[in-house]
Amino acid sequence: MYNRDIFQELLRYLDQPKILLLVGARQAGKTTLMKMLLEHLRQHGEHEHALHYLDLEDMTLLHLLEGGHRELMGWLAARGADLSHKVYVFIDEIQYLSNPSNLLKLPADSQPNLKLIVSGSSTL
Repeated sequence: MYNRDIFQELLRYLDQPKILLLVGARQAGKTTLMKMLLEHLRQHGEHEHALHYLDLEDMTLLHLLEGGHRELMGWLAARGADLSHKVYVFIDEIQYLSNPSNLLKLPADSQPNLKLIVSGSSTL
């Protein structure tokens, strides 16, 4: 893996309240960038209960998140996420959801300590 200029740019957005959306062609390195961001957060002291990664190529997770934001919040709670502190949620391959905006908008608007980092193909 080689250092990419965009990685440094993405680091600046980790503390911003907005959703960080990585969109691009297949095999462009979006998943690699997400994993690099996740590792960066680990190395800088974020606890595992504050870091969550969902790959929607996993049909079980895809089916769960088709249920919407309540399912996402329940999944996070079951994994010990404490939204009174910063929680980072990485969702890879979100283009597989039938309605991605339904899943993302309410948690992003209502949970100030929830940071969503999302990837999707350019077909999104």
